[in-house]
Amino acid sequence: MKIAFFTKEGEYIGAATREEVAEKDLIRGIARVLIFNDRGKVFLQKRAADKAIAPDTWDNSGGGHVDEGETHLDAAKRETREELGIDGLDLEKLVEYYFEEENELGIMKTYNVVYRANYSGEFNFQEEEVAGGAWFDFEEVKKEAKENPGKFAPGLREVLEKI
Repeated sequence: MKIAFFTKEGEYIGAATREEVAEKDLIRGIARVLIFNDRGKVFLQKRAADKAIAPDTWDNSGGGHVDEGETHLDAAKRETREELGIDGLDLEKLVEYYFEEENELGIMKTYNVVYRANYSGEFNFQEEEVAGGAWFDFEEVKKEAKENPGKFAPGLREVLEKI
């Protein structure tokens, strides 16, 4: 499967393999989702310990690459279905932005669109991606991410700065 790549302004350019995107230093499309429950708490997923990027850290509720032929919204829906086992979320766009994320593989350039959803049901985690999750007070997460950044994936830390 090829992933979509974009300009810094969010304009779709084309699709390439993950290897080509890395080799050519292209800007990958990333969809990120924050899920809030009926008590106003945000759900964060715990990344699996064997992930290449930010293993065993807290991350967005769901998210991932925009695949060829998808919009960011399509990718957000697909990723929450795959990672969390939930479908049919009403997603509201919060913010979009360009970001250079430093991680274990180097500098990754991304064009991000962040969505918010409300959901208070059960999750069915994709074990290869998600080690579990928990509900948190949003303001406490923002504070904790500043005080202990190593506990949080770089992409989530950036989202917390943007919203």
